[in-house]
Amino acid sequence: MTTIEINGILINYQYEVNSKSGDDTVVLVHGFGASLESWNDIYPALSAKNSVLRLDLRGHGLSDKPLDALYSLKDQADILKGLVQRLALKKVHLIGHSYGGGVVLMTYLSNQQSNVHEAIEIQSLVLIDSAGYRQDFPFFITAVERPTLQFLTNLFPATLRARILLHKIMSVKSQITEERIHRYAKYFDLPGASHAIGEAARALIPPNLDELVQQYRSIKVPCQVIWGEEDPAIPLKFGKRFAADIPKARLSTLPNTGHVPHEERPQETQAIIQNFIKHAS
Repeated sequence: MTTIEINGILINYQYEVNSKSGDDTVVLVHGFGASLESWNDIYPALSAKNSVLRLDLRGHGLSDKPLDALYSLKDQADILKGLVQRLALKKVHLIGHSYGGGVVLMTYLSNQQSNVHEAIEIQSLVLIDSAGYRQDFPFFITAVERPTLQFLTNLFPATLRARILLHKIMSVKSQITEERIHRYAKYFDLPGASHAIGEAARALIPPNLDELVQQYRSIKVPCQVIWGEEDPAIPLKFGKRFAADIPKARLSTLPNTGHVPHEERPQETQAIIQNFIKHAS
């Protein structure tokens, strides 16, 4: 992993080049409050066949956490696009989980408005239990959206918060290992992390969300939608909406799976992604 300055802040990322994949690069965008390590279970298999980029979003993981309010989906999309441009990636397959799916959608839609010299070349999208529609916030958003409630939440040890989070969002309980709990917890109390997560939660709903939803029908690239059938945070009905609203979308569901298929059922999720990318390249 290394860092690069994008829009004035340091972004932590990992980029593995695979000569077998030509100009195509898979880009992994993690969910709310997570880090690039949330892809650990599928990263080795994906990078064995593809060039792969994964990053910590602004305010997450080991990326900078400025004490400002620039944590909207558009702000994160600008970071993602800037990183793709700085690394001179030519053909990208954007894969986003949950909050990261919202970032991926925002990146695609804003990129459509860019002139030919500023646009990046997006080959396909993969949305995993993705944000993108108006809904009641999941508990892990409401717990940090209000400063008072966030303060009270932060009184509990990070490992306990991570344990509770994973037990609530994951259906495959055998995957809730001490290593996975630590994977999340170790970033929760870093300097600036609480501020960043709170600001991201408060900026989660774009003011023009209804307009953006209408633009889903303008997405021209192939889109693979992957969903855990028992997702308690973003229910399957939203996966079905993506499949209906995006012209070239197809939906794959995983039974007995919660909000994080790539961590709960990594082999199955990786196989769906790999097969999709193979035909979308």
